[in-house]
Amino acid sequence: MLKTGYAQIGPTICVSPTGANNPATKPGYNLIFEETFSGSSLDLTKWNRSTPVDDGNGTSNRNIAMNPNIISVSNGICTIPINNTYYVGCPYSAGEIKSFSVSDPNFKPYYFTTNSLVEGRVKIPIKQGMGSSVWL
Repeated sequence: MLKTGYAQIGPTICVSPTGANNPATKPGYNLIFEETFSGSSLDLTKWNRSTPVDDGNGTSNRNIAMNPNIISVSNGICTIPINNTYYVGCPYSAGEIKSFSVSDPNFKPYYFTTNSLVEGRVKIPIKQGMGSSVWL
């Protein structure tokens, strides 16, 4: 049984309707990375937008290509779509962002060490055939 006001998203995940913020600081931890998506575009000093060739040759055999141009930021939300738009020889295109770069040696990655605390708020669609994920 769900708590009053909560929504069930899938078989076991319940989401609070208030989305209450966590405290800005956590005792014993130092903040090394924070992203609130407060601007109107993706902060490219923090994020790398994937391109069709980031994963190497032959990835288009999956019939989907990474399109860096379809990622958007607005009202504190980064939208990373997947759609049936033809792109570089593939019938489907999707967005992907990473906190590291496979092609730019000057891009500063963020590394988490033992006893790190990672928090995130992510809304992932639940639909047949979708391959959404979050990797930490």
